[in-house]
Amino acid sequence: MVYNTYRMKKVGTKKVLKKTGKSKDMRVSELAGMVVRGFTETRTDFEGRFEGVEGRLTILDHKVDRIQDSVNELSYESRKTRTRLENLEFKVFGSIQEP
Repeated sequence: MVYNTYRMKKVGTKKVLKKTGKSKDMRVSELAGMVVRGFTETRTDFEGRFEGVEGRLTILDHKVDRIQDSVNELSYESRKTRTRLENLEFKVFGSIQEP
């Protein structure tokens, strides 16, 4: 029994029973099969996502290589330009002028 604290009366509680229809006995082998199917689906999904990530990493690796090549080329051009400038300064002034 539950008491209503406002009026201090006994309030009855009703029990509700759900009808579940046929009760099905599950065997351990059926449960194991369900677990295996769940793991198999998860593994398939994981492998698909992993392959996608590998593909994207390959693309990113290629892009990084191209960026590194560009940086190396710019560095070479910068050194070449600096050397030409130093040679011109030497030719004009007889020595390299420091700023």
